[in-house]
Amino acid sequence: MNDYNISRTNSNLNKPKRKQYQIAPLTEVLDQLTSIVSFSDITFDDCKKQLTQILELMGAVDQSVIIGITDTAGRIIYANDMFCQITKYTREELIGRNHRILKSDYHDNLFFKNMWDTIVAGEKWEGEIKNKAKDGTHYWVKTTIVPILNNEGKPFMYISIRSEITEGKKAQEQLYSALQEEYRQTVSALDTIIFKVKKNTDGKMYFTLFAGKLAEKLDYSNEDFHHKTAEQVFDKKDADYLYQQFHLAFSNKKVNFKLHIKGKTLFISLSPIVLDDVVVEIVGNVSDITELEKAHETINDMAYHDVVTDLPNQRLFNNDLDKKFRKVQKRTEPFGILCLKINGFTKTNELLGHEVGEKLVCSISTTLKKVVQSFGVLYRSEGSRFLIITKTIESPDQLKDFAEIIQKEISKIQQIDNHEIRLTSNIGASAYPECGNDPQQLVKSAYIALNYSRYKAFCNYKYYTMEVHNYYQENELLEQALKHAIENHELSLHYQPKVDIKHNRIIGAEALIRWNSPQLGSVSPAKFIPLAEETGLIFALGEWVLQEACRQNMEWISMGYSPLKVAVNISPLELQHSMFIPKLQNILERTGLDPKYLEIEITENSIMNDQEESIEIIKKLRDLGVTVAIDDFGTGYSSLSYLKKFPVNSLKIDQCFIKDVMQTPSDAQLVIGMINIAHVFGLEVVAEGVETLEVADFLKSYHCEQVQGYYYSKPIPADRFEEKFLIMAHASL
Repeated sequence: MNDYNISRTNSNLNKPKRKQYQIAPLTEVLDQLTSIVSFSDITFDDCKKQLTQILELMGAVDQSVIIGITDTAGRIIYANDMFCQITKYTREELIGRNHRILKSDYHDNLFFKNMWDTIVAGEKWEGEIKNKAKDGTHYWVKTTIVPILNNEGKPFMYISIRSEITEGKKAQEQLYSALQEEYRQTVSALDTIIFKVKKNTDGKMYFTLFAGKLAEKLDYSNEDFHHKTAEQVFDKKDADYLYQQFHLAFSNKKVNFKLHIKGKTLFISLSPIVLDDVVVEIVGNVSDITELEKAHETINDMAYHDVVTDLPNQRLFNNDLDKKFRKVQKRTEPFGILCLKINGFTKTNELLGHEVGEKLVCSISTTLKKVVQSFGVLYRSEGSRFLIITKTIESPDQLKDFAEIIQKEISKIQQIDNHEIRLTSNIGASAYPECGNDPQQLVKSAYIALNYSRYKAFCNYKYYTMEVHNYYQENELLEQALKHAIENHELSLHYQPKVDIKHNRIIGAEALIRWNSPQLGSVSPAKFIPLAEETGLIFALGEWVLQEACRQNMEWISMGYSPLKVAVNISPLELQHSMFIPKLQNILERTGLDPKYLEIEITENSIMNDQEESIEIIKKLRDLGVTVAIDDFGTGYSSLSYLKKFPVNSLKIDQCFIKDVMQTPSDAQLVIGMINIAHVFGLEVVAEGVETLEVADFLKSYHCEQVQGYYYSKPIPADRFEEKFLIMAHASL
């Protein structure tokens, strides 16, 4: 036995019944055991002899270590005293029995499968096992199972070496139970649900935990779910959906999804728990996002619907049009776009107030929605602009029928707060695929047709055609040319004299812009100024006019001519711009012109959009020393209230009233009335469009202070104005 590095103690040599051995390290015992049995062609006697040697070897550890030997089928072929003692079975009761006699059912089948897969492969297995003794009590053993291999490398028996760890495991379980209780209390306090899901041997998924405040709110308890499957607690539809998500999680994927249960929207997150590369369970976290979803729906509704009318807005129009294109391109189904501009909203707001204006918008929107729903969907783009995506159409001609239905409805008198309001409209139309093969082009074509109907065609409906296309191309060319003109000094100012009719002398001039393009020739202001306002070029254009008028006037004053007041027309867009006053100040400072020699002419309409702001702007102009005149008086609102409110200096009566004053008595009476009204408010009067001496005398007889018109001079370039008028500024005309 010395060959096995185990020596007998002298004190035990004479004991006849049981040999006592010093305990050798288990690793040495196993090494010796392996060397003894590592040969082939073992005979029965050899096996018996070697087993005897093994048993003698095992005696060294028999008093302190639990040792058992099983065959490859799991039958116990050897059990030492410690084995019998801990299992409470006699050796006779154990030998020949399958090791399953000790199974406690604590471990699942996967646990034992992994163990057997390891030892059958000839590898050592280590782990902790909870077994059941004969009397039904449980005990824990730390176990090492070593397969004994033959020469072919296959196990023919297994030796298990165990040490009892029951007390340690009890302490561990107590700690675990305490931690679990603390965990349950913590989970119960959370305003969520925490749940766990495992699989049984048949692969069925069941809940092992379902707790949290949210569970209580949903009237669920952990007992309702413990060891239950999804279909046992949810309806089939929800259970099937949950199983789909659970399967994904058991394939080691993190899963997030929503579920609607008991009127709540729940957000569920699944996390797989992996042990030895195997998902052993999944942990779920559930949050109630019902209010969040409602808030999201509200925000989404606000993002995609007009606040005033609740109609779908431009953003939703863009989304729906993209979807429409994806759908119709598969089958080439024609449809149309209608761009609708309703005229009269702005005037209603200004005359009757925004409250009436909003009621009008809502009223007409509700009516139009009902009308349009039979052939399309109505959207509010902005302000008084609406868009319509039609259903499938047979031909573009059908769009005209739709437009007539819409315009007929709009033309009806609207009754809002005892006010009768009549509206008009313009509509531009385009059709897929004739007018565009993508959403942007189709909408652009409809807008171009709308602008054509408003500014060129003098009609209320226009379909996009080559004529419209050419008009657009012309405007595009004109816009580019105007940009070039501003940058390259192609613009000039002409001046038309203002005459003090009582003393028959020049007292000022109106500066009027002119454009002589090298490519386009002379372009009328009536053509390029509206374009400048539409494209935003009006700001650069207006700044240039102010700069040039002030510079030219200062040059004339510096040359020694009697100072004159030069008037400059300002567009509504310029007047309302936040930088208008600072820019004007800067121009006056740069040119050195005394502000009293500059007059700003503004239209009635430009000051009615925002009366309070307009009053502040005019006050600031007056504070600068600049005078202010109301241009084209009589063609806008002609409200006496604004004459009282606005601190202007003078009124200019539009030439449409002046030209027929001698032929039309009503025009004469209107002009006389305007002069008298202006004088009531302490304002000077300037009459435009005076072309005859007879008209000049008429105006003089009714105490009109100033006149201008072709009778005195057309607008002329600065050098000719200087020659013709400045030298003789104080001479009689």
